[in-house]
Amino acid sequence: MKSSIIALSVAAMLAFGVANAATTATAPAKAETAQQMKMGACASANKGKKGEDYKNSVATCMKDSTAAAPTPTKVETAQQQKMGGCAKANKGKKGDDYKNSVATCMKSSTAAAATPTKVETAQQMKMGDCATANKGKKGDDYRNSVSACMKGSPTAAAASSVKSAQQQKMGDCAKANKGKKGADYKSAMSACLKQ
Repeated sequence: MKSSIIALSVAAMLAFGVANAATTATAPAKAETAQQMKMGACASANKGKKGEDYKNSVATCMKDSTAAAPTPTKVETAQQQKMGGCAKANKGKKGDDYKNSVATCMKSSTAAAATPTKVETAQQMKMGDCATANKGKKGDDYRNSVSACMKGSPTAAAASSVKSAQQQKMGDCAKANKGKKGADYKSAMSACLKQ
């Protein structure tokens, strides 16, 4: 009974793989899990066998803990790639000099250009406003104040919703320059903010 369940599972996995071959060709490549890699190795090792003989051989191979399955390749995030580039650029430096150089590199506009811009959700923006409104507070006082702000406490919400003159001017300039793009937008915004 157990071997027939395993055989059916193996057959289903193979059928699923064949049925989705066309869709995976256009989809972005995902790193295979160790289990998937082991399945591929077992299927390759038993190529040419048919029917129950194939199913049983693959099932036995999958159970075999000594079957060498290649380790999946790790996909680096954009942040990890940026960190790697900064580390290579500062190779040979030591101690604080290295740390400061890497930190500067990570903050640089060229390094930031390589990573996609992250759009904040409304919740994240509200959290930022609440954290800014309660800057200087510490410990439980800070946590309680931010919590009250996030829950919509009138006093905390009022403190976080008050726009500074600079923020108001930025909003007005953005509205006035709506439709402009790139360098034209930047120069128009700069000129507007200096007025």
